[in-house]
Amino acid sequence: LLAKKNELFSNVSHEFRTPLTLILGPMQELIEESQTSRSRQTLTVLKRNANRLLSLVEQLLQLAKTSDFKKAKLSEQETSQQVSAIVESFQHLAQAKKINLKLTSNDEAFIKATDQCLDATLGNLVSNAIKYSPAGGDVLVSSELHQNQLIIRVKDEGAGLTAQQQLDVFKRFKRLDAHQNIEGIGIGLAVAKELAEVNQGTIEVASEPGAGSQFTITLPATENTNHLSDTGHQTGALIEQLTQAEESAPEVNYNNELVNNKNIVLVIEDNHDMRNHIVSVLQSEYHCLQAKNGKEGVANAIKYIPDLIICDVMMPEMDGFKVSRVIRSDQRTSHIPLILLTALN
Repeated sequence: LLAKKNELFSNVSHEFRTPLTLILGPMQELIEESQTSRSRQTLTVLKRNANRLLSLVEQLLQLAKTSDFKKAKLSEQETSQQVSAIVESFQHLAQAKKINLKLTSNDEAFIKATDQCLDATLGNLVSNAIKYSPAGGDVLVSSELHQNQLIIRVKDEGAGLTAQQQLDVFKRFKRLDAHQNIEGIGIGLAVAKELAEVNQGTIEVASEPGAGSQFTITLPATENTNHLSDTGHQTGALIEQLTQAEESAPEVNYNNELVNNKNIVLVIEDNHDMRNHIVSVLQSEYHCLQAKNGKEGVANAIKYIPDLIICDVMMPEMDGFKVSRVIRSDQRTSHIPLILLTALN
């Protein structure tokens, strides 16, 4: 029954991949042919979120593949070129988020592993490190050969994890409360851990709140029995999707100066794409003010006294429920109608 379930899981995920690819291809052509900045911006939003879906599909396919230990096909691989290529793939994303991504050491080593083993394990760790690190922070990657073991470490300067969070972080579809405002569904680390175990390896985390985290992949090293040649390494589809799916929307320059006599709507939403979408729908009929988190939203509500507030629920700094309580408890804003939006079901 479990085998049938995994087969269905894999087949359905594979069927998602084809239509998403057929969406992304023509979409890129439309972006290149677009004559106006407005249409390019809209198409770029569509492309970025389609890439997020395709990234999820690639992860689900990896998870389905790793569910059957007996059928795992192993091949000898040289690791230093793979590690270098994976880190290089994330440089553009790191630079866009003002993060210093550095490969501090990279020993030549050989492992016998499944296809895309390092793509899925190291790729997910680097992706997460960039995602959760603050602007200006460092993400350090090292790959060292020690006593017939390949030890790969990824260290970030993020918020860190409590002891309980370190136990939960590798569970399938487990999202930590502190990470609810960040894109993802909690599958990447589960894929990485299960794939490491398929290859007789481990993934461990060492972390303290406020001191960042260090994830360590340990895989058994082998001799170069096939005398692999130095031909370079091309990263797979998973790395491509991880890097494209995490591309940030451009920062919006807010102009909250009131103009004309339109009714005022304050939009409080931390997701760039969603906030811009809501504003684009309303701006022809209303003057729209914007805030990227609850704290900023409350300040704008008190300053401008809008006619309506549209607010997300899951946000950093202050969530939508707390925004609602603060708005309702202040005489200056207690009368303002409030609409809460949420992806929570």
